[in-house]
Amino acid sequence: MQFKLTVIIRNDAPMVYCGDCPSYRTVVLPLTAEQCEMVKLRLTATAGGNEYREQISTAILEEVSE
Repeated sequence: MQFKLTVIIRNDAPMVYCGDCPSYRTVVLPLTAEQCEMVKLRLTATAGGNEYREQISTAILEEVSE
């Protein structure tokens, strides 16, 4: 199983200097098995038989079809 990480980068300069909408660019990074292991979501708590883990906030982690 392979994964890719998509990061969306925002440039606020158009908003600050021209009163326009921010611009965005997308960067897609293929991940090695070691990097996939590093971004695995950690267990933070258990209650009533439920497990609670960290959540991804600002990146998109996707499985790549082979």
